[in-house]
Amino acid sequence: MARPKLGDSESKRLQMVITEDELRAIGQWQHENGVPSKSEAIRRLVQIGLRATRALPTITADVAEVLDMTSAAIEIPEEVFAETSVGAEADQYKVDREIASRLFDAVNFAFNRQIEAQDNLFHLLVEIAQFTNNKEFADAVRLADEEATSEVPNEAVLQAIGASREVQIKYWRKRRDEIRAKREERK
Repeated sequence: MARPKLGDSESKRLQMVITEDELRAIGQWQHENGVPSKSEAIRRLVQIGLRATRALPTITADVAEVLDMTSAAIEIPEEVFAETSVGAEADQYKVDREIASRLFDAVNFAFNRQIEAQDNLFHLLVEIAQFTNNKEFADAVRLADEEATSEVPNEAVLQAIGASREVQIKYWRKRRDEIRAKREERK
């Protein structure tokens, strides 16, 4: 009997050894997600794992950068005080204004970087959702691959991960406007 065509490349048989607990967990995941066979469940879980492994270094670096930015903001008042002349009586208004200005910039940069970091995590979640929300494995792979290369997830994908309609539209419009602004800046 010929092996079924599962993707673009030839299908290969794989024999593996796993624990009973792992097999039970796979079976439970299969049942919870309405996947027709253990083989199909394992293929989907492998796709999820590969995509997460690919995305997590970027997401981790994003989060570390945001944490660095926010911890650097804590130092701003001390930096400003150190920069003001020690012997002269500094104008407190100017010092306070400088601290506020630098803190605003630091918080703004950190917040914008946080949005980018959340975007990367969100794209990973939407990719993974394809493997739990699509009956056909080939469709799940195709849609996940499309999501991996898209700049903005579509409304159907947002629904697939359970976002409310209001959140979906708000997110989609915000991201659309950000992308349009970036494109305009490049011109």
